[in-house]
Amino acid sequence: MSPEINEVIRSNRRTIAIVIDSRGKVVIRAPHKVPMSVINAFITTKQSWIDQKIAEAKQRTSKPETKFSDGESFYLFGEKRQLRVTVQAKSALAYLNGEFVLHPTRSEKAPLLFEKLYKKIAKDYLTERANSLAMKYGYKFGKVSITSARTRWGSCSTTGTISFTWRLIMAPVEVIDYVVVHELVHISIKDHSTRFWNKVESLMPDYKKHKLWLKQHGSELSLEGAQ
Repeated sequence: MSPEINEVIRSNRRTIAIVIDSRGKVVIRAPHKVPMSVINAFITTKQSWIDQKIAEAKQRTSKPETKFSDGESFYLFGEKRQLRVTVQAKSALAYLNGEFVLHPTRSEKAPLLFEKLYKKIAKDYLTERANSLAMKYGYKFGKVSITSARTRWGSCSTTGTISFTWRLIMAPVEVIDYVVVHELVHISIKDHSTRFWNKVESLMPDYKKHKLWLKQHGSELSLEGAQ
């Protein structure tokens, strides 16, 4: 087994998959009858990708701990917004005039309060953008749902619900629009075939730039290690 691989889990699945968790642990999931020689050959073809994901995980875990103290900043719409902790705050946590405002008596609950606020902002903003872009491009969907996914930015169900992680709201607005368009196209094209990407490009010619931004900066869209 490659020294980077921590575990191989066999099951009744039909394909080999590589799973890398937030700490950089690498797990291979493989069918029962596939020999290790085949698994190792597959790992070799994915080595560059594995190395990249491990490096990203190490970078995330090396970030300083978020203390939710006065002066820290958190991403919203691609820009860092400062946190002000003050007894003058009229609610536990709010986003006002370009900054987050937290009452000091609620500091212990700050992580939950931030997530709740981000979810509300995400629900309002992403619902508006999904409706606007769906009307512009001629798509119809059921509703918008907000999730807590860490790496899956969006998804589209068979019932017409399009879902987005609340973390997406930390990205620049043009990147958010790319993810919305991506999921709208999935309403009619369920896979990631050439036809799918051609359709995305026809609606958003510079989508590759936004897709690359998520790949390079997606790990920064988090409450952990804020500065």
